[in-house]
Amino acid sequence: MDSWTERSFSKNITAGVDFMDNVAKQISEYKVEVQQAMLLAILKGVFSMATTGNTVPAKAAKEFSQVRCGW
Repeated sequence: MDSWTERSFSKNITAGVDFMDNVAKQISEYKVEVQQAMLLAILKGVFSMATTGNTVPAKAAKEFSQVRCGW
């Protein structure tokens, strides 16, 4: 008798479609979307930093952009 594992059982009851692979693909796509959204939010924050003026944040932003980014 063929022993069933979770993977073979899922293929047998879904006519050969492996739903676990589908779930893994959906999770992977979701993680990529979340990581992309985080990166875009970080970049939006970096590019919105004011580098003019005499305030402490402006001076820090100017220093960051010159030293770290080479702008």
